[in-house]
Amino acid sequence: MQKTTACLKQRLVPYLYDNVDMTCKKLKQTAFATHPKCYDEAGFCRLFKKLGVKDSVIFAKELLKTYKVKDF
Repeated sequence: MQKTTACLKQRLVPYLYDNVDMTCKKLKQTAFATHPKCYDEAGFCRLFKKLGVKDSVIFAKELLKTYKVKDF
């Protein structure tokens, strides 16, 4: 989570300075667009390889309580 959070923050920095055309809507769209790459770079997908099948299923169920499939 720490790696992902750091990546997400770093990806937004260029859009926050000297960007007079940035609106809250555009910033939100940009922020969400950075998520897949940051999750991948932080090793999120490799988590499932490290967990056993049973733990992977439990982890996935817990994620789906918070997120919707379309979020991924």
